[in-house]
Amino acid sequence: FTRVGRFDSRLGGGSPGRSAEDIDVLYRLLRSGAKLRYEPDAVIFHERQGSDRRLHSRPAYGFGMGSFCAICARRYDAFAVWMLAQWCLERGRALAASLLRRRWPRVREELLMLRGLVSGVGYGLTCPEPSEDAEAA
Repeated sequence: FTRVGRFDSRLGGGSPGRSAEDIDVLYRLLRSGAKLRYEPDAVIFHERQGSDRRLHSRPAYGFGMGSFCAICARRYDAFAVWMLAQWCLERGRALAASLLRRRWPRVREELLMLRGLVSGVGYGLTCPEPSEDAEAA
């Protein structure tokens, strides 16, 4: 945090950006030249989501990704625009595969993420810069 600053108050659960605070910090670390090390023995357990909860979280994930990429793009970060394009391509591929296989719940998830993404890009392009007080918190 000394190198790249704290979490962006516009991103993350409970914020207007809804998610992607972790992606933002990791991205800023990598952009600043930090080296990351893979630790094969590290294990992270996530609570398994039921289908209703998973479905409910899809728009927020898309929104956060769109917000994060748009905030970076406002700083003329071309790589963030590339990331956004790649994420859209991957979601498009997953959507097409789900349509072809007639996996309707997955089709719905992908559409919800893409809808969230569009809204998130709008938020990321128009949200105000965080105040100095928010950055110090």
